[in-house]
Amino acid sequence: MNYPIIFMDVDNTLIASLGELSDINRNALLRYHKMGGRIVFATGKVPSALNSLLDILDLNDSWQVAGNGAILFNRHQNVMKTIIKVGKRSQKCIETLERMKIPFYVYTNTEVLKNFDEDYLEHIEHLRMLQEPLPQKVNDFNYEDVLKILLFINHDDKYMEEQIKKKLKPCLDNLHVVRTSNYLLEIHDINQVKSTGIYELAKIENIDLKEAYAIGDSENDLAMLDVVGHPFVVDNANDEIKARGYRILPSCQENGVAYLIDSLLKDIHK
Repeated sequence: MNYPIIFMDVDNTLIASLGELSDINRNALLRYHKMGGRIVFATGKVPSALNSLLDILDLNDSWQVAGNGAILFNRHQNVMKTIIKVGKRSQKCIETLERMKIPFYVYTNTEVLKNFDEDYLEHIEHLRMLQEPLPQKVNDFNYEDVLKILLFINHDDKYMEEQIKKKLKPCLDNLHVVRTSNYLLEIHDINQVKSTGIYELAKIENIDLKEAYAIGDSENDLAMLDVVGHPFVVDNANDEIKARGYRILPSCQENGVAYLIDSLLKDIHK
C-alpha cells in the first residue's frame, strides 16, 4: 500500500497557539504512522523542541526539519545536519538591533540566547508541549554559531517594522527579514526556508516530491507548500495565504490535520 509522505508545520497548523496536541489529531497521526505513512515535521524551532511530540507519536526513527529548513536531524541515528545558517553575517545585524534597542533572541542549533533581562516567552513559546531551551542571557555572541535571529515587534506597529527593515538593509548580505507570527520578525539566510531541508531529505531518501503532501498556515510555510504536489493550508491561515490557491482544510482548532489524514486514508483504501 502506498502512503505518501506528509510534511507538516506545527505552530497553529497541528497545534493551536498556547495549546497542546488534540486527541483527534494525535490519533490520526498515530493511525497514519502505524499504517506505514511518513510524517515529517518542518518547524522554525530548534530540534530539541520536538522531543515530546516525537515521543508521543513514536517518530524518533524518522528525519525531521528544524530551524526553518536550516537543520535536518534524526534522533534515532543521533545525526544533526546543518544545511545553512546566518553565521558571521549576524554581527552587523545584532549591532544594529542593539543600537535601536530592539529586543531579540539569537538561535543556535541547540540554544536560544539574548542580551537583555526581559522575557518574551509568551510570544515565542506558542505551544506548551514544544519546549525550546530557556533563553540564556549572554554579553557576547559567537556570531559563527548563529542560526537565525528573532525580533519582537507587534505586527500592528507598521512604522517600527519599516524602520527596522530600513536600518537593517545595509546589513542584509543575502539575508531575509520575514514575519513569522503576529509578534515575531525573523532574520535568516534567503535560502533558509523549509524547502531547503525538504530538498535535502528528498535527496537522501529518494523522495518524489510530486507525490508528497504538505500542510501549513503562514508565510514561512510557502516554500514548503510550493515544492510538493499536494499543498494544503488550514483555514486559520490569513486571507493572503489562502488566496494563493492552495486547498483549504478545516482550521487548526477544528483538527484540519486529522481531516486530511482521514480523507487520505479513505481514498487509499477505496
